[in-house]
Amino acid sequence: MIDPERLSLLLEFDRLGTLTRVAEVRFLSTSGVSQQLAVLEREAGVRLLERHGRRVRLTEEGALLVRHGHGILASIEAAETDLQASRTKVAGMIRSAAFSSGARALLPRTCTALDERFPDLNVTVDESESHESLRRLAVGDIDVAVVDSFADEPLIDENLVGGLLMKDRLLVVLPPDHPRAQARSIRMEELADDPWLLEESKTYLGAFVQRACAEAGFRPSVVARFHNADVGLAFVAAGRAVTVLPELAVTAVAPDIATVPLAPSTRRRIIAVVRRTNQRRPGVQAVVAALKENCAGFVGIPAQGE
Repeated sequence: MIDPERLSLLLEFDRLGTLTRVAEVRFLSTSGVSQQLAVLEREAGVRLLERHGRRVRLTEEGALLVRHGHGILASIEAAETDLQASRTKVAGMIRSAAFSSGARALLPRTCTALDERFPDLNVTVDESESHESLRRLAVGDIDVAVVDSFADEPLIDENLVGGLLMKDRLLVVLPPDHPRAQARSIRMEELADDPWLLEESKTYLGAFVQRACAEAGFRPSVVARFHNADVGLAFVAAGRAVTVLPELAVTAVAPDIATVPLAPSTRRRIIAVVRRTNQRRPGVQAVVAALKENCAGFVGIPAQGE
């Protein structure tokens, strides 16, 4: 009989592409992953992996098992969820992931509130970019993904469901002596001649800002790129450049930066996403409810231009 845990490793391999990456996300050795997949092959009675040059890839039978595997694990999870939903006690482990500013601004208070209300519930948090969180959620690696979006269309597929938590403004962040630091709002084209700090383009924010610059008719002169908003804020404070950040990423106005709302007013959607087969699980419902409560109480910073 096929073991669900080993099957999930095969799905991770399909998602990540290498045994090394599977080992990293599962906190196993590469040889340990290889051994588990070898056992899975014996359970399935067919070869699931084959070498192609220096790489390992799925065989046709392996790809077939992956296609069935998503449904198999979803059915198991649905059964577990129904069993847990019959209980009144909220307990167990819920694995969550959130993008950087969401993890910093929202998750600590949410987890503290959950600790107080449900002492038998253990919530773990990973910092993860939204596109990566959605992939991990789809294969069952996490239970709740807090993701951001700058588009109106949903980020989720038919196996995932999401609910809006909040929207936060996009702010132009400038050195305090910048000529536009006291403006009521700033349009992108007004910053065409400024040096820029940009988040990596693979993130939703990085892609949005570069697209907004292009629509304003210019290519930004980039002096630095950052993964973490604190790095961008440090460069702005040093007078090196300007940037655009969501309000959650600028949780307090420091004396050495200025913030002005971006015009036209632009807001980022922050969404809690779960699997359909897992949404009735009491622990998942408790985490999503606590997130909504926390977001409802979020008080934005006063932008200096307002």
